[in-house]
Amino acid sequence: CTRPDKFRADIEKAEQLFEQATRLDPDFAEAFAALAWVHDWIYRDDPTPARKEKARAAANTAVRLQPELPEAHLALGFYHYYCERDYQAALNEFAIAKRRLPNSAEVYLAIGAIERRQDKWAESTANLEKAASLSPKDAWILKNLSDNYRANKNFETADKTLDRAIEAAPQ
Repeated sequence: CTRPDKFRADIEKAEQLFEQATRLDPDFAEAFAALAWVHDWIYRDDPTPARKEKARAAANTAVRLQPELPEAHLALGFYHYYCERDYQAALNEFAIAKRRLPNSAEVYLAIGAIERRQDKWAESTANLEKAASLSPKDAWILKNLSDNYRANKNFETADKTLDRAIEAAPQ
């Protein structure tokens, strides 16, 4: 998506659809995990107690319904990361998700983002590089990786990485 207003509309539509899916099938753990992720993401722009509670409830429901579902742990990790700012709890959940989703760029991106916040630059960059290798056309991952290089004054690699992001998403 190219415009923030379009992205917001897409996220709101996803919220409606996942809420509908959870009403139609209250045992659909994957839908609760996806709904939790949507609430986690919206909480970043709408940090209200109600949004935070929706994120927590959906993530916990997903884990309760299917404790081994990696997407449920990914969603719970994002809840801890975005809503609680509890980085260790988030990393613990992402580690569970990573065991069952070893080729998920999203898992490596999430871990790398937290490590960046913890000033673990080498680890963060390694995880973002792994995410980029798993999803080489994902402009969001490439932008995050470029941010790491820029922050560490590796401007040439940052520029090359941004060029890759532009090539992947020219809009």
